[in-house]
Amino acid sequence: MNTVVTAKDENTEDIVKLRVEMQIEYWSKTLNKDFSAYAEKFAVITRNHIIPRLNKCL
Repeated sequence: MNTVVTAKDENTEDIVKLRVEMQIEYWSKTLNKDFSAYAEKFAVITRNHIIPRLNKCL
């Protein structure tokens, strides 16, 4: 049985936080620089990217 799971608007912040955390970790490892000070700016950019696409790509 195939089950379709969709993200709800209330899940957006969890998705944004996870994505920002992953990106900061990746950049820290690959560029050897701590980007955590920019987390909120990255969150705004990520939120603006994810919200209109939520469930279109899932």
